[in-house]
Amino acid sequence: MRVCKKCGETFQGRCPNCKRSKDHRRYAAVKDSTDQKIKSAWYAICKRSKAKSGPYCNVELRMTKSEFYFWAKPRYEEFLETHSGVRPSVDRIDSYGHYELGNLQVISFSENSKKAQELNRVARYALRLLQEGLPSNIILDKLKS
Repeated sequence: MRVCKKCGETFQGRCPNCKRSKDHRRYAAVKDSTDQKIKSAWYAICKRSKAKSGPYCNVELRMTKSEFYFWAKPRYEEFLETHSGVRPSVDRIDSYGHYELGNLQVISFSENSKKAQELNRVARYALRLLQEGLPSNIILDKLKS
């Protein structure tokens, strides 16, 4: 016999009240915890900052794991409290800056994705203008408009 951590009932196999198996509940609890989200964000930041090529090749990691954790914990908790059901994401405020505490914010994953897509769109447009042979000052003027 098992005891359901959600409703407290004893059961065999699946909890009849919750209709979830013990393994599913354990996975969901770990997946949903704030600490797990922060840990996943830290490992993603570390991986990006070690990139040898691509969009993150010149981005440095300028904080320790404990500094990041103490920065992220209250921000993730506040975000999750005010944005129920929305996936949080660590964003660099200045997309051309480094991973450092003064350049980070917690926003929704969808907002962060949209921001990255916009940067990619602008970069592709600027590259196309460069390939057409336009001078850099004209390209900058076109990007500003």
